[in-house]
Amino acid sequence: MKLLGISFNVIPYVPLCERDADKPTVFWIKPKSVGLCQMQLDFTTIKDIKNSGDIYYQQKQNNFINICESIDNVQFSDETIGLKNNSIVQKLSNKELIKLYINQLPYSIIEEILDYCDEISHLTRAQYKLFELITYFALHRNEEFDISTKLSYSCDNCQVMKSYENRHCFKKENEISLILPKLKDQDEETGLYDINWKVQEEQVTAEDVLESFTDISEKTEPSTPCYLALLRYCQLARYKKELCITGLASFDFLKVFDWAIDCKNMKTLPFPGSYFEQPNQLIEAFKAINETIAQYEKVKLDKIKSKGKVNAR
Repeated sequence: MKLLGISFNVIPYVPLCERDADKPTVFWIKPKSVGLCQMQLDFTTIKDIKNSGDIYYQQKQNNFINICESIDNVQFSDETIGLKNNSIVQKLSNKELIKLYINQLPYSIIEEILDYCDEISHLTRAQYKLFELITYFALHRNEEFDISTKLSYSCDNCQVMKSYENRHCFKKENEISLILPKLKDQDEETGLYDINWKVQEEQVTAEDVLESFTDISEKTEPSTPCYLALLRYCQLARYKKELCITGLASFDFLKVFDWAIDCKNMKTLPFPGSYFEQPNQLIEAFKAINETIAQYEKVKLDKIKSKGKVNAR
């Protein structure tokens, strides 16, 4: 599971209609910032204006220019003024020339590339849940709740200490034999699902584990965070080996977790500029991490209060 939009590194994209070509046109796309994601053209304000369709199309073109850093293997049409007929440019990075080129592009290709940019500028459901998981287990390992604590499972330390012998690690194996709980049929009265534990072991991937516990957390007890569902599962299953959460996450996830903690402690943003100039996917990841920290603090505070009431009696 790879994070493509946590930085402003450009990402190559080839339109579907050119993927079988010998020299396809390659668009180098930059993930959107928070500000670009929040810029929405309000079509209701221009619906009564003459040529409103042209205004809407112009806005789409401007959005395209903002996210497109360069284009490879560009062939201009005969009608392009100021250029030789059928001239091919290997690398096009001038914004004015990019604007000339997209004027000859079909609207469907512009839409396709803008949709792809939206896709890499937001977290998927599984990625969001994975940030919740790694945050919770990083905090859970230290009962004193030191916010600066990093993930306690270092892969290098694990190799030296041979701790992997007691853990299921998806970094060592792509698939692991586990008993993943299944959801039963939906209850007609409550609208929730029961969990079926009587299932056989099967080969599962990290994505399967995440998907399973996301469903459990959302469809059985909607108020239960994904990490608590996984924790209960590990307790009920009584596995000899525990499931390593660090092994579920790629390097990008762990790096972003460190950035979020540093940002919280030092009040600095990872990239130059204001909040609105940060990569949108990165800010969504920070939101998932901070929400989990807040939930963890609340659960811990509730436990302290309940213990205090018991002692008072």
